[in-house]
Amino acid sequence: MKILIGCICVLMLCMSGCGSKVDGEKTSKVSRNTASQIAEVFGNNIKTYQDKDFNFTYPGEWVQNSDLINQSQSIKVSLFDPKPFGGSFYNNVQVAVAMLGATAREAANATSELLANDSQPEIGEYKKVSYEDEKDGTGVLISEYHHIPSDEDVILTEYFVPHGEYLYTLSITFEKSLYDSGGSNMVQKMVESFNVNPNAEKGQSFEDFKKEHNL
Repeated sequence: MKILIGCICVLMLCMSGCGSKVDGEKTSKVSRNTASQIAEVFGNNIKTYQDKDFNFTYPGEWVQNSDLINQSQSIKVSLFDPKPFGGSFYNNVQVAVAMLGATAREAANATSELLANDSQPEIGEYKKVSYEDEKDGTGVLISEYHHIPSDEDVILTEYFVPHGEYLYTLSITFEKSLYDSGGSNMVQKMVESFNVNPNAEKGQSFEDFKKEHNL
């Protein structure tokens, strides 16, 4: 079970943390290093992504990456900043939903352990920074790795929200220089804004499944 959870979570991470732009879309690479320029990354233009099962806020200048969504049924939305902060990594956010029957801690441990021991083509020098359980059964995993295609160090924040047998994962990936310069505040706001509709389908919880089948 642990291997299955880890493999699915790593698949989500490798797809969602790619920092790629939409094919064919023109983007401009800008250097934004002062406090005012960092504020420009977010500005006051904050939007809310609304789905029937979840919602969250994000920087209003970010655009959808429909190509990534088409690659996996698990990824429900993918948004990215079309203007790299200083390097060539496109800061991004994704929401993935999978029927894993896992707790937040189980998903976080399986993901970090698998990435620490396995070689992924786009991920190098992976390290787990922290993990924190929340009182409501959710959890936040913060990791750092070297994004090989862009040659940039990035910070990945994953917010795991179990909902019955489904696991919702909000994945936010920022270039490390932006994260360390104030971007962590935006990440925190995005995590705090994430909400799963209580009426979203739950299915049967993994604990109930084990009881039913005497596992």
